Amino acid sequence: MRTTLNLDEGTYGRAKRWAERDGASFSQWVAELIEREDTRRRCEAHAEWLAGNPDVAGQLDDQDAVADRRLAEGARGAA
Repeated sequence: MRTTLNLDEGTYGRAKRWAERDGASFSQWVAELIEREDTRRRCEAHAEWLAGNPDVAGQLDDQDAVADRRLAEGARGAA
């Protein structure tokens, strides 16, 4: 999808330099920046939800512990 951004010269210049430094086109760099910010915000929202739902968070922690134990047992069995 094509879109237009209105940026002041200073902002555009800084972003263009960061993109060049990262070896990306300006468009690629902006798209990756948006993806990173989207991921950050979704992770933040998830953490806030877990903080407000401690019972679920505890259940997930328990499941993680079981998975970690099974993974460790499998690694020992494969050695």
